[in-house]
Amino acid sequence: MADDGVRGMREKQENERRGKGLKQYIADRRLAAVSLVLGVLMGLMILLGIRYSRNELIYRTAGQFLGQLAGWVVCMTVMVWAICVGLDALGRGWSEIRDFQFRKFLPVNSYQKRTQARRKKECEDQGSSRDVESQGWESKQRAAKNLDLGTWLKWMFLSWCVYLPVFLAVYPGIYSYDASAQLLQFYGKLPLTTHHPLIHTLYLGLCMKIAGRLFHTYQAGMALYALSQSFFMSAVFSLCLCRMKARRAPRWLCVASWAFWILNPYLTVFSFVTTKDVLFGAFFLLAFDTACCLAEDPEHFWRGMCQKKEDLDKERELDKEKNPNGTGSRKEVGKTGDWLLFFVSVFFMCLFRNQGIYVFLFFVLAVCLFLRKKVYRRNWFIGASLLVAALWYVLSGPIPTAFGVGKGDAREMLCVPMQQLARIYHEVPEKLAPEEKKYIETLIDPQALSEYVRVNADPVKSGFHTEVMQADMGRFVRTWAEIGKRHPDIYLDSFLMGNWGYWYIGDNQYWISYILYDGAYLEEDLNILHITRNSHFQALSDWLREATLTPAFQSVPMLSVLLNQAFPFWLMLFAAGFAVWKCRAYEILPMMLLLGCWGTLLLGPVVSLRYALPLIYCVPRLLEMIVGLTGKR
Repeated sequence: MADDGVRGMREKQENERRGKGLKQYIADRRLAAVSLVLGVLMGLMILLGIRYSRNELIYRTAGQFLGQLAGWVVCMTVMVWAICVGLDALGRGWSEIRDFQFRKFLPVNSYQKRTQARRKKECEDQGSSRDVESQGWESKQRAAKNLDLGTWLKWMFLSWCVYLPVFLAVYPGIYSYDASAQLLQFYGKLPLTTHHPLIHTLYLGLCMKIAGRLFHTYQAGMALYALSQSFFMSAVFSLCLCRMKARRAPRWLCVASWAFWILNPYLTVFSFVTTKDVLFGAFFLLAFDTACCLAEDPEHFWRGMCQKKEDLDKERELDKEKNPNGTGSRKEVGKTGDWLLFFVSVFFMCLFRNQGIYVFLFFVLAVCLFLRKKVYRRNWFIGASLLVAALWYVLSGPIPTAFGVGKGDAREMLCVPMQQLARIYHEVPEKLAPEEKKYIETLIDPQALSEYVRVNADPVKSGFHTEVMQADMGRFVRTWAEIGKRHPDIYLDSFLMGNWGYWYIGDNQYWISYILYDGAYLEEDLNILHITRNSHFQALSDWLREATLTPAFQSVPMLSVLLNQAFPFWLMLFAAGFAVWKCRAYEILPMMLLLGCWGTLLLGPVVSLRYALPLIYCVPRLLEMIVGLTGKR
């Protein structure tokens, strides 16, 4: 009778929910507020992005600006609301759709019938209270444990079915970006500094030296680097896919994630490029994936840390008492959690790019501010984070200095202010005082000032004298602040012009050329090892060149969005809003890693696809978060 009452109550609640239909979403104030906030942000980014992509004003008065903004806000608010409602409705009905399709209409093969009959007979013979479905779940768990390595190898095999032809097409690899400068430092032609991450410089140089001695050609060294890096990338992607499967992500999402990581021509080509951003992005992806576990399941995240054998035995006994039939908790007691993988990934993330430590510290600050519950073990997290930061400091500061390694140039962090000063000097010099103009010419070479372009700080940065700034830091800050106080509009316009590609999903992607598919700095005095392209699959090489150097995908509506480097930021905003609507704001915490990385991109010299790789790699995990929230309350 009790079971009938519970069943009747559930049916009544379900009928009430279905009877409300769309009305429950229309009356949802939280959903309306989230949609409006996201609509305002997205509408503003679209309107400003159109202006900067065309490099011209599309509105002449404040009234025109507000009118166009209102139109975009209404459109984006309605779109966000409709997507939220659609995803939630699909999530609530997904189990019914799945059961309807697979249980009623798909045939059951003879093997499944024999397996079900055997399990039913075992239950009857043992007199167990566990049902057939529970035993089936346990057998699947045992199979999953035994096939973890097999699943990983399966994804690796599928990945290399794609990677191997690409490697033959770009053989021996794509010698590009800073590789020439790093090898000049490695072989003593230039002073060794921490301007480029030492770990990446040593990794690239050792690949060249080892393979060069074994095979008597540096082409083999380039091939060794490309193969080892691409193998590591495929291993990381396969590991993330295995973790997705362990979290019971939908199969279609796992397949779509594999296609995004492996079949995406931009990401596939970058796996063979000599740039530190690739490995930095891989460790960033692992850090973000495990940070999501900290927010979603902190008990699992910390499992195995500082636990004694007696405590583990007690946990097992308690678990048996609570679940005498083995049908309750399905978590493994005592298994090591994700904390070790998280901190190792963060450590190497910091080593492979100097901005990594700032992103990590920003995330630690967010943890200190927002994680207050005891279950998250905030003190443990802060202590381990400080240990990682201290270890990074020792390996990137005192130890390199003791071996005579010089420090990197501080001008790399000053792209925004130097561009703002150059903008004033180059375009409106009459608004500068004589002493300000003279100081800017002392700070930056006049030749570099004459080569100023709005969307790239590299020409100005090449002529920036860091020693002049460091000699009188107060004067530099004072001059920059006083000019900005008089012309805040020019400063703001200069800042947005330098980074609009990271927040606007548009069709004028000038930064696509920064993939540098055919290599860079291949001049005789820079390419000292004489690395050259020797493709063994010319047809595929020609297709990859065309696909990566020309924005042909702009003609395909979905691809023009998915392959845009601003898409991860938009997806992050939507995921955060979706989590707030579902009253699960704590799941925003791991997105602080993405926000911190995105913030450092805004301060960079140029909008480039390789700088956005860490964010792009995290797109499948963001989609998994959104899918996991659908249908929940």
